[in-house]
Amino acid sequence: ACIDSFVETIKTSMKKGEEVNISNFGTFVPLTKKSRIGTNPSSHEQIVINKKKSVSFKSAKSFKKELNE
Repeated sequence: ACIDSFVETIKTSMKKGEEVNISNFGTFVPLTKKSRIGTNPSSHEQIVINKKKSVSFKSAKSFKKELNE
């Protein structure tokens, strides 16, 4: 239940466009990718890829340092 609540809090913040920083672990950053023109690989036709939201994670320096020890 604790983890479900934690994940739900992160999702809610991401939907609002807010960053979520977890000390000594990292930061979740919301991204909005613009719409663009792509190519359908099977038919080679040009298609429009709609804009979408995504999330980037940047790990904290202290976390990276511990992983590499």
